[in-house]
Amino acid sequence: MQEAHIRSIARAEFGRDPAGRVLLLRFLKEEGYRRTFAEHLIELAAGRRGASWEVRRAAVLMLEHQVLRLTDDEEQECAGLLETIGFDRRLPPVVELRRRMARLARVHRAIHGRATSVSALGDFLHVARHECKLTLAAYVFSVEETTNRVASLIRLSQGVPYWTSRDERSVRELTERERGVIAALNCPSCVYWTGDETPSTINSLVEHPIGTVVLVIKLPGSDREFEVKRTGVRGKQPLSVRRYRAAHRLYGGSGGGTSDAEARAALRLADVYRAVHDREPPISISMSIACVQTVPAWAGEASVIPYFTDRKIFGDGYDTMRRAMADAVEAFEGLRPFVLPGPVGLTVRFLRHMPPRQAVLTGTTSFRLESLQAYLGADGPDEYFTKGLGCGYSGDDARRFADDLLEEILGVYVPPDATESYEEYVHRALAVPANRQRADRLYIEHLREAGMLWGTLIATSAFSRGESFVPRNVGLKSRWRDGQWTVDIVFMDHDTLQIPVNGRLRFDPQTFVTGMGIDEGYLRTSDPEKGQSPTVEGCLIRVYGVGKDVQAKGADAFDAAVVDAYRKTRRLTMESPDVRKLFYREFPGKIALWESLMWSRLQAEREGTHAMWTARAEKLLQTAGNGPRFTDEWTRAASRAAKFLARYADIFDPRYLDFSRSRRQPEG
Repeated sequence: MQEAHIRSIARAEFGRDPAGRVLLLRFLKEEGYRRTFAEHLIELAAGRRGASWEVRRAAVLMLEHQVLRLTDDEEQECAGLLETIGFDRRLPPVVELRRRMARLARVHRAIHGRATSVSALGDFLHVARHECKLTLAAYVFSVEETTNRVASLIRLSQGVPYWTSRDERSVRELTERERGVIAALNCPSCVYWTGDETPSTINSLVEHPIGTVVLVIKLPGSDREFEVKRTGVRGKQPLSVRRYRAAHRLYGGSGGGTSDAEARAALRLADVYRAVHDREPPISISMSIACVQTVPAWAGEASVIPYFTDRKIFGDGYDTMRRAMADAVEAFEGLRPFVLPGPVGLTVRFLRHMPPRQAVLTGTTSFRLESLQAYLGADGPDEYFTKGLGCGYSGDDARRFADDLLEEILGVYVPPDATESYEEYVHRALAVPANRQRADRLYIEHLREAGMLWGTLIATSAFSRGESFVPRNVGLKSRWRDGQWTVDIVFMDHDTLQIPVNGRLRFDPQTFVTGMGIDEGYLRTSDPEKGQSPTVEGCLIRVYGVGKDVQAKGADAFDAAVVDAYRKTRRLTMESPDVRKLFYREFPGKIALWESLMWSRLQAEREGTHAMWTARAEKLLQTAGNGPRFTDEWTRAASRAAKFLARYADIFDPRYLDFSRSRRQPEG
């Protein structure tokens, strides 16, 4: 590579910082490991030479390149070098750290000194922009400068603590540095807003995912992601009031009820899931909620009431916003209006129903199935670059975008040779034997995990009316676990999740059957060949490009997981004090009666005797001491449920209703 090319690349990547050009020249000069160069990179990456953030990121990846040049026999040299940046050779082992860094072997292998191609160097520097991908960034970027960098990319205003999670297990696996950054960011007196400088590029330190009103924070060198929910829209009016999809909305924000409901529902589900399965649930969990006190407005930071009341503070669109607010208040209050006259009165009445709050969540992912399906399709680059980011793109840009996505959904990824067509490149990438094997395995694992979650939910008569399972709220996240990269499926947005624990909610078969049916409708797909199926299964089929045989194995894995999770959950609600105490006292008996009713209905469907079933069902329910109204509601609910629960009939098998025998049934 000629020096003119290097200068041009340095200007594009590092701007006016001369350290960037010097760094690139020296990096391409060193073709092997050199201790003095590695120590220079440490000095540069740690910020001791006054380099820009962009240069420091590149220095981190170059340091990893040097470390990966060492052989396994040079472990002591590697450990000694890394100890200078705070690495403790006792945990994790050097060999594990090198294995984690080797995930990016695809960009390291293409670096050949001055013989490196422009495209290969571009690939290397592209990855260096993603702090979360740089393993050693966790050691060289301090907690303070990371939080300062995050703050520089967003807007801040004042808040008041409203709720803090009692859950400690969700952050137990975080490193000390991760806890430090999150503790600093999870400040209940701060409210975070998307700003004009907030990037929407995937894998940014702070990312405002396209089409959302959230901020995602991906810490340096970490596979953990944290989401700040409802951070407004770009511009001088982060919050407004609109009527959207037949509902009145705090546009850009979250009304207090939804954030409260999501936080508490997710914790209830996590408690049950952990008690039953002794593992973390594949869901997002709220860490804290803050009340919004001030908003970064048109003429500077303003308190919420003046922001929504004063035309001069709110700015353009004030009249439209106030009309929407008046309509919302009328709908909320109905025939019993809260008398509080005047412009301020209207604002206060609205805020009584929709007080703006903001939640910080853990266990999320910005790689939602709906977006992944679109981005990996033929028009993916147009959707992301042109429509999403509002910029042009080259063939190399599109290829790197595909590499980023495929690496996320596969955990470890082997790129194919470059092609002219983006669609063909993705197709060929998924056809690489190592990638194909991982894709097929992960597809089956994801459906098994989904079945395990849903089986647990229906065993507790819980449902979300589709909100927790619609593909826009389900995503994939690559994580480093047990010494290897894997990929988890994550279910998010639980504000409509209902789970009857501690007497807050009681088992109601009518609402349960309706909610459960909607959930199942977003999980499974009846015919993957018909269009873009809006289901988890349909999106996974397209994202991973699996064939018919693997689809069948995935369906079998889902069904088996539903049955296993259901039976285990039901058994432990009867036998385990730790599980049983999570539910109100009458719950086990109610569910057992429901199971008996469902089994009899399913048998009647199979035998063609459903016309005579109602009389038998009424006798069963009346014998249990229930009146006519109760009996009518339950029989109608069982009839409705039978239409779609027939394929899960095994979970109601009477062999698993006699819990006195369950210990002798290893499969039960």
